[in-house]
Amino acid sequence: MKNKIMIVDDSSFATQVATYSLVHVNVELEVENNPVEAMKYLKSKKEEDIPDLILLDYNMPKMTGFDFIRELKKEENLKYIPIIMISTENSSQVKKDGFKLGVDLWLNKPYSKEELKESIFKVINTED
Repeated sequence: MKNKIMIVDDSSFATQVATYSLVHVNVELEVENNPVEAMKYLKSKKEEDIPDLILLDYNMPKMTGFDFIRELKKEENLKYIPIIMISTENSSQVKKDGFKLGVDLWLNKPYSKEELKESIFKVINTED
């Protein structure tokens, strides 16, 4: 059974890089460039269709990655989804705040294909 991963990033380039990096990994990808729409989409999902992991950008218009997490944590059926925050933000205080909110792993952009895969495997314990 394939793990479901949702990528939420306002940059089409960033989502293409992540998608390309995972092309040979046995996962089902969902991509959303608008965090507000991604949240609406998640709230409408049935339990069996909820992603196993969210790759989330920190800096996005309309809703930051942290705002997204706060909204996610309000939903009983969504609050346990693991989150890998992907960002150019490298401040130790911002990262600390992210982990307090529920970020499972922080991955700095730019990242290699191997770094992304290793991060995903660490969080959802899946194999190639």
